[in-house]
Amino acid sequence: MRQELQVRQQTALLLSIEMKQSLQVLELPIQELKTWLENELQIERPSYEGFRAKTCPHELSFSPSSFETLMQQARLELPEEEWEVAEWIIGNLDERGFFLEPLPNKQLPILQKIQEISPPGIAARGLKECLLLQLKHKKEGLAYKLIQDHLEDLTHGHFKPLLKKFSLSFSALKKIVQKEILSLNFCPAALFSAPKVLPLLPDIILEKEEQGWLVRTNEEELGESFAVLKKSSKGLCKAIEKRMFTLKRIALALVEKMPDFFEGKVRYPSALTIREMASDLSLHESTVARAISGKTLFCIHGMVCMRTLFTSTLETATGDLISNRLAHEMLKELVEKEEKEAPLSDLALSKKMRQAGIFCARRTVAKYRKQLRIFSASRRKKFLEQSWQSLDEIKGKVQNVIDK
Repeated sequence: MRQELQVRQQTALLLSIEMKQSLQVLELPIQELKTWLENELQIERPSYEGFRAKTCPHELSFSPSSFETLMQQARLELPEEEWEVAEWIIGNLDERGFFLEPLPNKQLPILQKIQEISPPGIAARGLKECLLLQLKHKKEGLAYKLIQDHLEDLTHGHFKPLLKKFSLSFSALKKIVQKEILSLNFCPAALFSAPKVLPLLPDIILEKEEQGWLVRTNEEELGESFAVLKKSSKGLCKAIEKRMFTLKRIALALVEKMPDFFEGKVRYPSALTIREMASDLSLHESTVARAISGKTLFCIHGMVCMRTLFTSTLETATGDLISNRLAHEMLKELVEKEEKEAPLSDLALSKKMRQAGIFCARRTVAKYRKQLRIFSASRRKKFLEQSWQSLDEIKGKVQNVIDK
């Protein structure tokens, strides 16, 4: 009985490692996959299979991505039945480490658990929550109250009301801002290794031919490494082939859903969500999220980040669904063309977009405006034009004001 139990445990362990390898290979863009394969083949050992049999899951030779770093922590903190939702949440963090996707209320507890892992502020739903998460053990402190109720005042340098409300001197407020607020991390994802650079090599190449579309995965960039790997590691080779197959399926589905975009007839892709793609291909959402993460596609528009082809949707006057990217571009265009002496309010922008056939409520306009880092109408005066280009600029703006 004991011997049989041990055999079952060993089989489960190997399956877990194999699945993990497959998922990690799926996530790697072609440039990173190429580099990793070259490094892997430089290590002297009889074969990958023999190495795998002697190694536990946390001792794989390649460095885990930021995604896997977070998932390793999440698996320690969450029960196994919550791992799939955790993968989806972590897979949809933006470049700052924020989670801005809609989430059902029943899954909020999982998000809150992820927010407990390192780095502090990860998976926050905005800058304010990011900073508050880092001060959760100091909720009674003044820094917490300032961020919770007066972050806009701090950002725009409106200090006089704060001095009066909290009975503070300017030097006291300056000390709190410098030591307790500016010391916080405004971009949790920056604590990982250097941000990924958009690879110069595409993962997918799309070409229009007389017979139809030709969809190619760029495995030729793997060169001799892949050929050598075929002889030394069938398991890993299978994972790479599965990655190519999954990417090709997604690319073909994109072409079918967005023919006008890929033929160059329109500038923007039509509305499509990861959930829709997963459903059409009978894949899990987290699999699609991993597959498109960091991947690029070469088409008539040049190099396109695959993640940008998946957006939330809006309804037009005709009842059609369009990508919210189109709404973003229209909003930017309206703001650029407005009279600087009399900038358009969110309500006025909403009405103009409705006139153009895109139903976008005032609150939605405000949300998109903030995502595009466009100031409110009251801030968009001709002589007060500013660009909110990064979260670091917010820190710098506060710092410059209090140093005067």
